[in-house]
Formats: sequence, C-alpha cells, structure tokens
Amino acid sequence: KRLFMQCPNCQNECSERATFCPICGEPFSDVLSPMEKTHAALFAFFLGALGLHDFLLGNPGRGVLKIILNICGFLVIPYIIWAIITFLDLRHISKGTYPTKTKRLVGDDSVAYALSVIFLVLFILGCLGIIGFYSLFLLPTYNLI
Repeated sequence: KRLFMQCPNCQNECSERATFCPICGEPFSDVLSPMEKTHAALFAFFLGALGLHDFLLGNPGRGVLKIILNICGFLVIPYIIWAIITFLDLRHISKGTYPTKTKRLVGDDSVAYALSVIFLVLFILGCLGIIGFYSLFLLPTYNLI
C-alpha cells in the first residue's frame, strides 16, 4: 500500500518518503518534520475539543476555533459543528490529507481510521442519549387515562 502526502506549496500528492516535490521542487525534509498519523489521531480523538492536534500540526486558527466551539458547547449547534470538524479531521489524518503547515503525516492509517469510526459512533450515541434524556425528563408527560 502506497502512502501519500500533499506538497504544502502546490498540493500535489507525493510519496510520504519523498524529500522534495517532483512537480514544484519544494523540499520536504527542511520544511516539514514527520509526525505519525497514529499520534495525530490520538491527539485529535482525546484532545480534539482543545484543538491540540491543530496546534501541533501548525494550524492555530483551527485550534482556537475548536476551543471557542467547545466553550459554547452547551448550545447544540456549536457542539454539532465541533463534532463534525473533529470527525473530518480524523478522516483527513487517516488519509494523509490534513492541511499541515509544520508536520508531515507518515505511518499507518488504520488507527486513525478506526478512531474516526469510534468517534462517529460515540457522537451518534451521545445525541441519542441527549434526545432520550429530554424525552424522559424534560418533556411533559401525558396521562392516557
């Protein structure tokens, strides 16, 4: 299985072991240090609410956005937006297409893919649990007698 990464200059798909982009000549070894996909995915899964993986991968703006969405998480819409962004981050990390600025994602993508599936399942179960809680305790009960 061949693994690819994107050139930060021209967005061309290159081998993860390449030292420069064959299209534009952008050097990889001087610009991007490698980071295992597994490590990035674990940071995204467990500390995605803090945007830690974004800061580590050179995207502080995305990290700050996730912190703001997490603070506003008591509202339903920001929580859903945060969860979708984190799920997409995990998918992009597993594919090696996450837009990194300081790191190059290398390694096996199976852990990142599995974590994205687990995150999606937990998010769906959490939404169903919230709906169940509201239907049991917060909605008025009706007597059919």
